[in-house]
Amino acid sequence: MHTISQLLEDVLWAHKTTYQTLLRMSPYWIIFVKQCDLAYEQARKQRKLQLQELDKLRLEAFENSQIYKQKVKKFLD
Repeated sequence: MHTISQLLEDVLWAHKTTYQTLLRMSPYWIIFVKQCDLAYEQARKQRKLQLQELDKLRLEAFENSQIYKQKVKKFLD
């Protein structure tokens, strides 16, 4: 459940980062001279970490399958 202060904070953040037609830039850009891409940047980093973890799991599964194949081959030979 959101409190009024949390909702107000979210609304103010949205207003500060929203592109303003008259100024042709957001108030955040005017003050800090950069775009506010924090949510996007954080999501991108999280996705990159997830992909790295998935690659590790895939590689581990491949290595385990190779070990299994070698053991089966030795057993059958």
